Amino acid sequence: MKKVYMKFAAIVLGAALVLSTPGMPALATPQTALPMFYDISSPYSNVDWSSFGQYKAAHHTHTTYSDGSNTREDMLKDKYAKNFDIVAITDHDVLTTAWNEAPQPATGNWNNIGTAVLSSADTAAINAGTYDFSNPSPGTYHGDRTNGNGMISMGGSNEVSASDDPFRGGGANFCGHHINAFFAEFTSASIPVGQRTIDNILAKVAELGGVTHLNHLGRYTGGQNNAARSSDPEIVAEYVRLFMAHESCIGMEIINQWDGESVNDRILWDNILMMTMPHGRPVWGFSNDDSHSLSRSGHAWNVMLMPALTERETRISMETGAFYGVSRVDRTHHINSAGVPRRGSAQTGTTAEMHGGGPHNLLALSFFSQTPPPAISGIAVSGNTIAITGADYIYINWIADGEVVARGDSIDVSHYAGINSYVRAELVGLTGVAYTQPFGVSKAAVLNAAPSASVRVIPGNTNYLTVTIVETYSNGMTNIIKSDEMAIRNNAEGIYEVAGYKVYVDTKGDNQICACHIVET
Repeated sequence: MKKVYMKFAAIVLGAALVLSTPGMPALATPQTALPMFYDISSPYSNVDWSSFGQYKAAHHTHTTYSDGSNTREDMLKDKYAKNFDIVAITDHDVLTTAWNEAPQPATGNWNNIGTAVLSSADTAAINAGTYDFSNPSPGTYHGDRTNGNGMISMGGSNEVSASDDPFRGGGANFCGHHINAFFAEFTSASIPVGQRTIDNILAKVAELGGVTHLNHLGRYTGGQNNAARSSDPEIVAEYVRLFMAHESCIGMEIINQWDGESVNDRILWDNILMMTMPHGRPVWGFSNDDSHSLSRSGHAWNVMLMPALTERETRISMETGAFYGVSRVDRTHHINSAGVPRRGSAQTGTTAEMHGGGPHNLLALSFFSQTPPPAISGIAVSGNTIAITGADYIYINWIADGEVVARGDSIDVSHYAGINSYVRAELVGLTGVAYTQPFGVSKAAVLNAAPSASVRVIPGNTNYLTVTIVETYSNGMTNIIKSDEMAIRNNAEGIYEVAGYKVYVDTKGDNQICACHIVET
């Protein structure tokens, strides 16, 4: 996309007022265009890219305890083999607190295949990273785990079903908005039947000390089949209201499964960010494969940037946005979308189908033979500039207010129109896309303005004065404003206006500056 450079209005420097010399003419400096400076709020500001680990996380996983086609044992061993480091089991409306225990309540087994949990020994081995794949479960993906660390859970997790329909059935598959709850012991008994509205669920999870994110929004908005619904003011306003009212609702899915229902949810995300970011309220984007079977596992995930692989650090990463999403399928960029179904097939009904992974398993496994999708190795913010380093990408798009405003490995936010309150990046490769979280952008404040002056002495009664102001901004940048030479009388003192600053200067003693300070701004 062609660069659009922001034009700044020129500032006319005001007339100099000379107080000590009656009759001294007013002297004005020429027009000067002043640069703009911005504060950039980065969710990665506390990430030490040289020492932090990058941990692959699955935030949305199903088993036969609800509508998954594989037992918890098979699904977790499969995730382990596919190099996941963090997994949340989010079966519908049941609370999972431990992989080797049944959820609460222990209903489920929707397809009557079975509900095997991990044994305590296998749970300990997977947590420690010592599990031996010499005798895997029949349904397990036969990959080789290369990560040396173990795989951990997110504590209490649950995909909760709300009962209200805020968009009056706009989605083709409305069945009550789904919400993922983490780090909270939320069960179906936590809220009485008939009161499980979105607001009540979000509030109750927060009361129980947990966090939430909203799932596959396109299913409910109708955006899965109609991009315009993702920009509908009424829909956007309702999600903005929810996020502004519930701080513990930290984000939304921007990728779900093979990007079927979520195909236009990045549009909705940008529309939400346009309304929340000016108030300092980020909404984090999650990339989830919402795996209901082994064949649909390992195609979308989040990379958590953490100093250690612990549940506590996982929560910090989620809440602060210190992570980025990755998807092997992105229908916007036409990556791996040809022939890939938009939604998951119905759960399998036999043990053979379960262990075979379903009809799309060969297609799914073919993704793993591809080159790696894009990855990020560093993000640095300096002054007005954000720079990204990474691997396996072709180009980086910078997106603000839903539009690509720039393309490149870095961006100076002062150079581009359309950046109002945030910018985010997408690293686009042949085999996937990596999505950063939004960076907040706001005008920087002047922390300090230090004036100085110099005099050039010439023969006669007139000398030439130059006033310089060094501004220091809240983003660490400095701006040097220098006036043109102004003709003054010898030994003059006066107040001179430079770029909106009124500076008192006393030049008594030929080229000596006896005093120089700002008297009014």
